[in-house]
Amino acid sequence: MERQEDQWVVDIENSLKTLDLDCSSKSELWEKHCIYKVPAYLAELNKQAYTPQLVALGPFHRAQPHLQPMESHKQRAVLHFLNRSKHQIQDCLNALKTVEQYLKACYRWPGDMPPPISSDFLRMMLLDGCFLLELHQTTIKGDYAGYMSNDPVFGPHRATHVLPFVRRDMLMLENQIPLQVLQRLMDPFGDASSAAVHKLVLEFFLPKGTSLGGGDDNRLGWHALDVFRRHLVGGTTKSKTERSAANMSVDGAQGDETGRSATALNGARVRFKTSKSDGLMDVKFSNRVLHLPHIIIDDATVHSNVRGTNLDRIIMDPEWNLIEFKSRSNSLDPGT
Repeated sequence: MERQEDQWVVDIENSLKTLDLDCSSKSELWEKHCIYKVPAYLAELNKQAYTPQLVALGPFHRAQPHLQPMESHKQRAVLHFLNRSKHQIQDCLNALKTVEQYLKACYRWPGDMPPPISSDFLRMMLLDGCFLLELHQTTIKGDYAGYMSNDPVFGPHRATHVLPFVRRDMLMLENQIPLQVLQRLMDPFGDASSAAVHKLVLEFFLPKGTSLGGGDDNRLGWHALDVFRRHLVGGTTKSKTERSAANMSVDGAQGDETGRSATALNGARVRFKTSKSDGLMDVKFSNRVLHLPHIIIDDATVHSNVRGTNLDRIIMDPEWNLIEFKSRSNSLDPGT
C-alpha cells in the first residue's frame, strides 16, 4: 500500500518536470475550438433542446439510433453532388485533407470521444457537407434534377417538409460542421468566397427576399450557427474592454445579471417600443423608453440554440458576446 502511495507522488514529480507552465501550445488549441458539447448542467434543463431530431452533423450525435435512417440518404447525397458538380471524389477528399487538422481542432473532443482516424473523419465531413449542399440545391434553389418525384428527402414533394427539421438541427451547438467543409466542397480547386458560403447558409433560415447583410463577410464563419448568430446581431463586434465597460453598473460595480421582467419595468413606468431593425443587439434605453427588436417566440425559438436558454454560459469567441437570453428566457419560455 505504501509503495502505491509513493508511486503517485513519483508520477506527480515526473509530470512537474515536463510541465509547460505557459501552456502556449494548449492555448493555441483552445483558441481554435468552436464546436462544443453543451455542459451537463445546461443540457439537463432541456435535453430535447440540445439533441438533433432528424440528422446528425459532425461527430457528437452520430451514434444515436434515431438519427441512423438519415445516414443512408447522406450517401445518396454524395452521389448526386458528385454527378451534378462533376467533381471527382478524390479531389474533394484531397481538398478536405489539406485542412483536416484545422477541422479536427474546431471540435472540443470530450474525454470519452477521441478524434476519429483520418479516413473516418474525412468521410464524415464529406457525407455531412454533401448532404447540406444537396438539400440547399433542392429546397432553396428548387433544382430537383436527378431526383425522383417521390424521393423521401430530396424530392419536390418531400424536401420542403424535411427542411424545417434539418434547419432546427443545424442551429444546435453540438450539431455543427466547420464551414470550411462547405467551402472546400463548393470549389475543391480554389476556395469559394466567404460571402458565397454565408449566403448559402443564411438561405436555409431566412425567407426569400430577406437582406443577407450583416457580419464581416471577409472572415469565414465557424459554422452555420455562428453565421446565423452574426446575422441576427447585425455584425456588431465589441472588444473585451467595451464589453467589460458595458457590463459595469453606474457605480462601477459589476452589473446585476438578474434581469427585470416586463411587468416590473412597466410598473417602473418604462415604456416599450419596437426597434427599427430586427438585429438582436439593437436594444436601446432612453427617456424611460426601452427599444427592443421584434422577436417571435415559438417552438423553433426554444429549440434554436442561438435563441435558447443559458447559452450565454458557453464561450464561443473571445471577441463576441453570445446573446444573453438566460434571464429573459426564464420569463418568456414557461418550459424552462
